[in-house]
Amino acid sequence: MWQGQPFLRIAIPFIAGIGAGSAFAEKLDAYVLLCVCGAVLSLLFFLRKEKDGEHSPWFGIGACLLSFCIGMTLYTRQHQNIESGARLLTTHCQGTLQAKPENKQHSYALRIRQHDGTEVILYVGKSKTHSSDSVSLSSLNIGDTIYAAVSHLNITNKDTSAFQAYNSHLFRNGICATAYVKSNGWRAKRRSADASPQTNISELSHSLQETLHHIYDQQGINGDAGAVIEAMTIGRKSSLSQDVRSSYASSGVSHVLAMSGFHIAIILTLLQFILFSKVIPLRWRWTTNMVIIPILWCFTFVAGTPPSLVRASTMCSLLLICHSFTHQLLSVNSIAVTLVFMLCCNPMHILNAGMQLSFISVTAIALMAKELSSLCKVKNMIIQYIWQLIVVSFVCSLATAPLVAYHFGSISLLSIAANLAVTLFVTAIIIGCAAWWATLWLPSVNAPLTDFILWCASTTNAITEQMASLPYSTLHWRPNLPLVFLYYLILLSLIYAIHTSRKNTEKGIRTM
Repeated sequence: MWQGQPFLRIAIPFIAGIGAGSAFAEKLDAYVLLCVCGAVLSLLFFLRKEKDGEHSPWFGIGACLLSFCIGMTLYTRQHQNIESGARLLTTHCQGTLQAKPENKQHSYALRIRQHDGTEVILYVGKSKTHSSDSVSLSSLNIGDTIYAAVSHLNITNKDTSAFQAYNSHLFRNGICATAYVKSNGWRAKRRSADASPQTNISELSHSLQETLHHIYDQQGINGDAGAVIEAMTIGRKSSLSQDVRSSYASSGVSHVLAMSGFHIAIILTLLQFILFSKVIPLRWRWTTNMVIIPILWCFTFVAGTPPSLVRASTMCSLLLICHSFTHQLLSVNSIAVTLVFMLCCNPMHILNAGMQLSFISVTAIALMAKELSSLCKVKNMIIQYIWQLIVVSFVCSLATAPLVAYHFGSISLLSIAANLAVTLFVTAIIIGCAAWWATLWLPSVNAPLTDFILWCASTTNAITEQMASLPYSTLHWRPNLPLVFLYYLILLSLIYAIHTSRKNTEKGIRTM
């Protein structure tokens, strides 16, 4: 298992290096670590010229050490870059607006990016008659330059108060500080015509999302069912009521409302079915994958480019590229390559709960789903599909349970059953909406599809509400980190034992 996964042997020390960097970032220096990486690399070149060369155990140890040092260097460099952004803040702050102002209870939250790339959240206070404030703030566009006089500054990685956990979360997401600004302590300069493409794309994506919302509303897709459909297909969650959010969270299926790898997986399966991707010879498979990847990114753009969906699309794109040269889409090697690439782009992602859950789920499916699916072999495609849904739901719930409890302090005891029931309807909603948009110009076909997807959404809401109302549906428990590691160590040991036993059985059968 280990010998057949060369990229895994690089990924593990790389992740360990990022973990060491996060633990000792305050005491490390990125330039010193870069010199250490250079020294280890020189040692590898020397060992490569020796008698055994790349087959020497010392060369393998050196490669793991280099991977560890690179991970530590990347994290330390990212940490120092975010820290440096706080030094630019004194009594004033200047930067470009990255998202529409968010209306809070006593203030408006503005996320701005400084010229060095670090980001700050400004909380602009509301005046006693804040109707004029809301008008002026609502007219701001992504890319506008904000000048603000800072009244109170909070450095996110220096705070030791009761908000330390929240500040740590902000720091891991690239926010170097938060600052309070008086209602009259800011001004804005309109974005120039040659603004960065990133801000233009973000604004265009948001505008397209609102246009699609109005089309849904005009065609009668509204209410709680319509809000759920919008959340699942265009990523617009502002219409979701608090009751709907709570019922989905309590039943353990809140991930279906947040654009993520779950939605990408459904669209990928649909596209592979339409393009016959699984039956095309390996040498031509890259052609279908090159069609699928742009479609996935178009969907990401339509959904408002949320970070979770961008991360999932990146991961899926890299897996598809690897799949163009291998027979298996979800192999441990391809997952390891994808993980290392994404962490090289932003090592802070290793501490992101969504990133951790995504990769653990995908890895668990790659290691366990095939073995469990083989326990029930039937020729009926519908029964086989339902069985595979059960297996995937069980595997993902088993793999992510302790991590969900660690990050969120609770775990749904009905998540496996809820995910199975909801996944069928969510798949129907996404596929139905794809057909709905394709037949928008055919009222005779579009009207029945409208009724169908509304019924699916209403049924999904009813299922989650019913499950959330059951007694003991949620267990409130937050394990400590050593216990989480112990759980995954035991789980990996069991997977390794099962794989070893299966290989020995197959070897025994061949020798008979």
